[in-house]
Amino acid sequence: MKKNSANIFLQESIEEMEKRRAQELILLQAEVKELRENIKPSNLIKNTIKSVTDSNDVKTGIGKTVIGIATGLLVKKVLFSKTYNPFKMAAGYLLQTGVTVLVTNNSDKIYFVGKKIFKNIYSKFKPSSEVK
Repeated sequence: MKKNSANIFLQESIEEMEKRRAQELILLQAEVKELRENIKPSNLIKNTIKSVTDSNDVKTGIGKTVIGIATGLLVKKVLFSKTYNPFKMAAGYLLQTGVTVLVTNNSDKIYFVGKKIFKNIYSKFKPSSEVK
């Protein structure tokens, strides 16, 4: 009787281990498939770009730089739009570079000053909600 119960216990343990092995094999195959997808060159590039652009520091840095460059170009176009004088052209490029650096480095201050000015102007033209 003991021999029979030991065989049954052994058989049940073997079946349990085989089930666990089958489950682990399925999980391993899924992980291998995911790994294959992740190491494709197109996915590597896409994931790298996504991780870089998801960073808030990068977003704010790029935003500040774009605003600075746009402001520098705008100032150059307004002041030196149609000139063929090489001295004026050089002055325009220097002014553009200076404005770009100034705006990029002080964008937070410029933003808050602009916000205050806009609030003041908006409050003057906002219809009064008071009933008299």
